[in-house]
Amino acid sequence: MWFLGSNIFDAITNGEVEKVRDILERSIKASQRRKDGFSPLHYAVHYAAQERDPAGRRRRLDIVKLLLERGADPNDRDESRGRTPLHMAAEYGDMELVDLLIRYRADVNAPDRDGNTPLHYAVMRGHKHVAEFLLKNRANSNAQNKEGRTPLHIAALNNNIEIAQLLLRYRANPGIRDAARKTPIDLTTNEELARLLVREYRDRPRGAQRVKVRNTAVGRNVRVRLPPLHDAVKDQNLSLLNLFLSKGGNPNEVDNFGRTALHIAAEVGCRECADLLIQAGADVNARDKKGRTPLHYAVWYGHHEVADHLLRKGAAPDAIDSIGNTPLHYAVEKIRPDLVELLLQYGADPNVRGTRKGWTPLYHAVVMIEKVNRGEISADLKNVLRMIDLLLEKGDPNIPNIDGWMPLHKAAAAGVVDVVAKLLEHNANPNATDKRGQTPLHIAAFKGYGVIVRLLLQYDADICARDIWRRTPYDLAKGDAKRELELILKKKMGSINC
Repeated sequence: MWFLGSNIFDAITNGEVEKVRDILERSIKASQRRKDGFSPLHYAVHYAAQERDPAGRRRRLDIVKLLLERGADPNDRDESRGRTPLHMAAEYGDMELVDLLIRYRADVNAPDRDGNTPLHYAVMRGHKHVAEFLLKNRANSNAQNKEGRTPLHIAALNNNIEIAQLLLRYRANPGIRDAARKTPIDLTTNEELARLLVREYRDRPRGAQRVKVRNTAVGRNVRVRLPPLHDAVKDQNLSLLNLFLSKGGNPNEVDNFGRTALHIAAEVGCRECADLLIQAGADVNARDKKGRTPLHYAVWYGHHEVADHLLRKGAAPDAIDSIGNTPLHYAVEKIRPDLVELLLQYGADPNVRGTRKGWTPLYHAVVMIEKVNRGEISADLKNVLRMIDLLLEKGDPNIPNIDGWMPLHKAAAAGVVDVVAKLLEHNANPNATDKRGQTPLHIAAFKGYGVIVRLLLQYDADICARDIWRRTPYDLAKGDAKRELELILKKKMGSINC
């Protein structure tokens, strides 16, 4: 069999049509292989594409047709690179062979071992006419090889404007990134081609990439429309961002969450991106659909350098989001004393009542220390205490939340002696009452915190204060607090009654 098989390969090599026919009629399979992994059809296509003599060319095309008629598989792959005969014909730029193979159902999107399709090969070799024919026969213009590169990447790398234009007409996507995160725009060194790709990228339907993100508001993955500028910023691709802006990209375009590219720059912490966008006219106080500015984003994601840059460029330090939180509230929530200090240096108001609960940043900081003590969040207690110190330097400790609780009420309830002491040292009112008429002493007594009761009394807390139900701190007291109050009452009043 191998002897006869060798004869068919010899006959193909020599262009002997009748000998090939004779061998096939003796039941030699047209799909058998040589030891080098090539089928007779691979050989026939190779020699037909190389033939320059017109008569020889006709003979060799007849051999290809003969093999196909006798059942040669047009999708057979060689063993070295996994190429089909169509890959070879496309690489040679032989339109006649490409047409013939496709008529016999060659797969126009078959990948070789590196993931390259016949279209990749045609583009690689600059065969525009073959590329167009493949595209007309449903070749995928966005097929990616194992490096993630599409035919458009190859055209861009070769600076081939004509083929790039052809691919774009067939819906090639200039925004696809290869394994190295490069788009075709990144690969070309031809300015005219770069402008073409940027224009196409910018003007695609809805002008956007769609990517999956985790939407914490709805608790599931959703698809988000990212305009080109946002996409460039998200990848911190300064050259691409520069290119978009130089070609008229709108720095204030928003995605479907209402975010501008500057919001994205603040989120990813790209100061250079932020600077380019601001120079191009980006609004430093633009708001997303939840009322958040880029400064809110920079603070929330902990990017000190970007936050500082935004503030230098005029970002409002007291911008309020849709539920009343300023960037200062965000800094406190994230336990970032460095950002608290930065915002205060730029004039942030420490007395703004944020959230729907009316918390000031100081009240919020006391809440955070309670969470740390309870183990609800992991953080260094020193950082929370540092925030409280900073806020007390400029803030009013006597601003209540919507329930009338002052930071001192909250600190007393949390049992944090150090914070109670700091608040009292900064003139927190020990006799402030909430909506139930209760003072911090009522709260500490009810919780049984004897040390805090003693501390409040040292700052003239009213031991006989009554809430709206006429109850004194002693009436609510338990444990150490009760014993502490008994001693004081007996000493002051001669009995436990006020």
